[in-house]
Amino acid sequence: MDCRENEKDYGDKAMNEMRADYLFYKRAYEDNSQNPLWQYMHEYFADRYSAEAKKILDTDRLDTQILYSIRLYCYGCVGMTRE
Repeated sequence: MDCRENEKDYGDKAMNEMRADYLFYKRAYEDNSQNPLWQYMHEYFADRYSAEAKKILDTDRLDTQILYSIRLYCYGCVGMTRE
């Protein structure tokens, strides 16, 4: 086996792995399941940033405007990732 055959095998393997990754993420972001990944990610980050805001503001309750702003920010970030 010469060097070119090794490069071709490696290139084919890398392309197959990229296709598999692409298909996984494409399916994960589809809306046809009960609990799509993008929705989980939105909730995760919204909860995480809400907890951080509570810590920074030294409170255990956030008003609805701050919660809305956090959720909107997270929706935009996750939505851009989804595209």
